Amino acid sequence: MEPLFTLLEEEALRLREDEVTEGDCREEILSNASQVEEDYFVAPPGNIPLKVEEDKYHKLQKRQRGTKAQY
Repeated sequence: MEPLFTLLEEEALRLREDEVTEGDCREEILSNASQVEEDYFVAPPGNIPLKVEEDKYHKLQKRQRGTKAQY
């Protein structure tokens, strides 16, 4: 099997200077967050069990039992 070919194989890559072209927009970016603490976005904690409405849960269970009986 021949090696894969890339267009950049024979090309020299040129690096550009690392310049700041935009910035000083912290307030604008943080305005999108629902909650901010010490200039950081606050994300909701993970692994929170969802609230299950018992009525919907029981209806779903009955529906699933009914479909299992058909098979």
